[in-house]
Amino acid sequence: QEHTMQQWIGTNHDRQQSPEYITSALQIALKLTQFLIEDDAMPLESIAANNVRITTSRGKEGGGGEGSKEAVEMAWIMSSMGERPAVGTVSARLFAMGVILYELFSGEKPIMGDTMASNATSVEHINLADGTESSGSNNHGRPQKRPQLHATPFGDKKMSNLMARLEGKGLPWSIRFLIKSLLDFSEGDSCGDDAYSSFIELQQDLSLMLDDPSR
Repeated sequence: QEHTMQQWIGTNHDRQQSPEYITSALQIALKLTQFLIEDDAMPLESIAANNVRITTSRGKEGGGGEGSKEAVEMAWIMSSMGERPAVGTVSARLFAMGVILYELFSGEKPIMGDTMASNATSVEHINLADGTESSGSNNHGRPQKRPQLHATPFGDKKMSNLMARLEGKGLPWSIRFLIKSLLDFSEGDSCGDDAYSSFIELQQDLSLMLDDPSR
């Protein structure tokens, strides 16, 4: 059965704080990461929660009915290509993944600046450092107006609030730290010692969380 990410979250809302939900969400996160490693030309503006699709199946236990166990088979991102799709920097792509994972694990969109995170964002003309758009116009001669998903830094207080929300959901520290490491790219290129430099590193951590949680 195919779901949007929001549909999957809604279907599993009642067990959102359970270990089973966290495990399934980790499986989705890992499959999405692997998808983006394979499709490294996916437009940056497509890496958004509204474009995530998830395929699940139910095992034979319980006859395949409501009581049977649901397994995550596939997770991918649908491309919503614009006129000039920008691939974006690795930092911007990792940040976009962080926004997706925040919603996946919390069931909520992160608040960015004064607005909720947008799912229809292009960052081709946005300066990550100060949140401004470069000069230019679209084909109709009007200034471009785009939601600024990657343009508004969180700041320490907002980041603390976001992490508090995740803690309130009962998420393990390792997952909270992973999401924070991705969202830290809202400031541009993260230069922290624990910053991810590639989706390969993110894949390795997600694999460890599933296969060897003690590490």
